[in-house]
Amino acid sequence: MASLFQEFLALGEVAGRQAVERWPGLRKSIGRRARKPPAAPVPIDLAQIRERILALGLEPGRDLLVHSTFQNLRRVQARLDEWVPFLRDLIGPHATLLMPSHPVLGEKDGLPLYDVARSPSSVGMLTERMRRTAGVLRSPFPVAPILALGPRAETYTADFRASSGGLAYGKGSPYHLLTEARGQALYLGIDFIRTVTLEHVAFDLLGHDHPVRDYHVEKTFLVRHEGREERWRVRDHRKEVERRLATFAFRSMILGSGTVRESKQGGLTLSVMDAKAFVDWHLPLARRRGWPYWGYLPRRAAA
Repeated sequence: MASLFQEFLALGEVAGRQAVERWPGLRKSIGRRARKPPAAPVPIDLAQIRERILALGLEPGRDLLVHSTFQNLRRVQARLDEWVPFLRDLIGPHATLLMPSHPVLGEKDGLPLYDVARSPSSVGMLTERMRRTAGVLRSPFPVAPILALGPRAETYTADFRASSGGLAYGKGSPYHLLTEARGQALYLGIDFIRTVTLEHVAFDLLGHDHPVRDYHVEKTFLVRHEGREERWRVRDHRKEVERRLATFAFRSMILGSGTVRESKQGGLTLSVMDAKAFVDWHLPLARRRGWPYWGYLPRRAAA
């Protein structure tokens, strides 16, 4: 449950978010400030990164989803090419390394085109580097596809439309599979609240059984995969609901849940999240009030 302080924090953020939408320039300025690396960063090497990550509770042998912003990792004394081998070594040979790979879409016949083998990743240099790494597989689902390297890569990148009902984060999706495998998520150089993809799992598992009405919208993509092109009709969350996001309050709630641990030593942000613990904690909050979307009535009052 949210505290009274968190409720007021959510109210202020949602009101501010809707006001900022009227001034796009201000929104861009705030985004640049949020991504800006700390001034005069202290150099750090991969051995120190490893030590900090392990101290946060990352367990070798567990599948790992990595979110990153390479802009803030430039202070680390490591080349871009060193990060994927470093992360593979960190989790060990029996675990699978995952990264998001939201594609830069093309267009064909009036439809957005996702070429599984060729569409670049739009979510950072490290994800694009992993996409180009030998042996990496990529899921064909056009919304929030995943990259996978390791023993369960084929499982994570299978076509899961039938089991999820066409939802990107639902049953059988790589994000749901990570929770079922009791995997973890690592946030490198980025505040975890800016990219909590696992929060979508609850809403896609609940379907319409939550207070956010008309949460999903149907979309059609052209997917090019293994020499074939096919129309995929899927369901994604409506972008309009993001006007109700209360990320600061939700961040406070997540930290209080104990499902994530963070470190900001020396100006570098690192966090480790236990996927199943987080989703199990989030599900009742999503079902009852729609958190982190704020302002929806409790289910018993909305029914």
